Amino acid sequence: GISHLIMRWRKMELMSWHETLTRVENTYEKKAVSSWCHLYEILNIEPKDVKSFVSTRVEKNRPENKGQHQEQDSSNATDAYLSELYHAATQFLQKCNFGELPKRMEILDSLRNQMMAAISGGDVDDGDGKEGHAENQKQLPSRMRLKMCNILANVRNLHAELLSACEARVERDRGPIMGKLKDAVKLAKWDMSNYWALRASTRASHRKLCTISNQYTEILSPSVGIVRLALDEADAKPDDGSLDYGILNVTLIVKEIRAEIREREEKKKKFEEQVEQEKKANAKAGRVVRGATRRSRKTNENEEAGDAEKSNDAGGVAPPPKDKGR
Repeated sequence: GISHLIMRWRKMELMSWHETLTRVENTYEKKAVSSWCHLYEILNIEPKDVKSFVSTRVEKNRPENKGQHQEQDSSNATDAYLSELYHAATQFLQKCNFGELPKRMEILDSLRNQMMAAISGGDVDDGDGKEGHAENQKQLPSRMRLKMCNILANVRNLHAELLSACEARVERDRGPIMGKLKDAVKLAKWDMSNYWALRASTRASHRKLCTISNQYTEILSPSVGIVRLALDEADAKPDDGSLDYGILNVTLIVKEIRAEIREREEKKKKFEEQVEQEKKANAKAGRVVRGATRRSRKTNENEEAGDAEKSNDAGGVAPPPKDKGR
């Protein structure tokens, strides 16, 4: 009854273990999906808001050039807007980790395809190509949106090498983790002799599965800036003290990487402490079970001794001894 039901549950659990690494990847994909809204707002801005958007971005991102760009924003707001779009798309791909990068590349392709479909549908007419005509529309002219599509495509192509390098690194480190997971599935077992043994064996298998999941999380968590630095190492300027690669600041990236390493070490230490506490709790539970078993045996022996004394006093035959193992 109950034992058969528990074994069915354990079998279902073992079948789901093969999807452990996939579930970790899905977690990072969900994080990537939640980060596309800002880029979508930039792509779907109304023509009348282009100038205000550019001026706001200049003041926010490059306050030291505020006075220099004010005249350019009024005369050439379109070029400034396209430049901001390029920076936003580049940051969208570079400010993430290994687990999010593939999904972000897909999102960038989806945004470009959606815009190309809208252009093909001809929902916005270019008119005479002047900016005054576009201000009466809710979307940018098709000619400008075509430039935006080209920017997204170029950013995606520029980061194709980065994606390949990250995927190769993840695939290299994923192999040993997958081997450990398969071995854990093969060797997993549960002791059905009693409740405490079942509990201890189940917790041990769950700890092993959690360890494998955490190891794969550590593989996907590093920033793509690590690979970016390796790819751009040949282009570094020896006389540049700031080591500024495009829009990336290497000094800031190194600080972020060190912070991530410290955070992972702290998590690992906490996890080891938790495992040690569980081991102590399981050992204590085992002592309780053994003590109860000894008391039960002692009680049986006392009962047998009492029965033997009563039989001797009555002059009868002593009853057969009880099985001590029961």
